[in-house]
Amino acid sequence: MRNKWCLLQILCLALSLWNSGSPSPAAVTLSAPLEEARSSVQRMRNWKFQPDKTDDGFKKGWADPSFDDTSWQKMDPYKPWQDQGFKDHHGIAWYRLPFNVPGTIIR
Repeated sequence: MRNKWCLLQILCLALSLWNSGSPSPAAVTLSAPLEEARSSVQRMRNWKFQPDKTDDGFKKGWADPSFDDTSWQKMDPYKPWQDQGFKDHHGIAWYRLPFNVPGTIIR
């Protein structure tokens, strides 16, 4: 129930900002749960991206959480990779996004 209430608050805030020409969402003070939701959405845009032309990413350890992906390009997953520097790549590619799972979720 709490998640539904939080989602409803986010939707109402988005609609009111969209319709009213109010300050940008970054300038609005939000409750802690809404601020966490906004931060989560912003983090979702900072994925790492690497084409896998030879389909050997598993062999190279790209799925390992400890893999060093510092040389990978940051990528917005909501835009085509062809518009973000990989115009000629058509095939397999990897996305990585680090995140923490709260201990209360792990069983």
